[in-house]
Amino acid sequence: MSSPEDAVQPVVHIERTDDPAVMRWVCTEPSLADVVQGRRQVPAGSTLASLDVTVADGSVWVRVDEAAAWPELAPMVHGLVVDALRTRADWLFVVSAESASQLREPAVASVQQVVDRAAGAITGAHGGGITVRSVADGTVTVELSGACHGCRLSQDTLRRVVAPAVRSAFPGLDVAAE
Repeated sequence: MSSPEDAVQPVVHIERTDDPAVMRWVCTEPSLADVVQGRRQVPAGSTLASLDVTVADGSVWVRVDEAAAWPELAPMVHGLVVDALRTRADWLFVVSAESASQLREPAVASVQQVVDRAAGAITGAHGGGITVRSVADGTVTVELSGACHGCRLSQDTLRRVVAPAVRSAFPGLDVAAE
């Protein structure tokens, strides 16, 4: 069985670029398509704060002063980029104005995909289901069906599995059962 953390792990890989001082972290999940492209001001205290970090083309680009430093820095930078993606760090996820409204109130189908990834196997194995009915005013309303309806563990599944997955994909949203 997968844990809630497995459902929200970033999908990212490192690529070399034509410039040996620059490495590129290609991010497919979560997508960086709706964030403002450009240089980032990384919070002081982070190793990344001393590097030149840019978001462009759905990727995080990192430049070092000396290309020879990459063998030592790459694993550490990789961990910091993955952590920033996983936690949806504010400095990285500067949302473009046109997509901000979509991020506040995502489509029901988009939230349903997150719920299915997080809890579909669990609920399906027990003969139940969780259906997203609405997304409004910062709340995702779900309906529990089959064996999930009335199950004494359903609220625990919503609290420990579904809600963290939804919040990770769509920060600021809460989950409530009908």
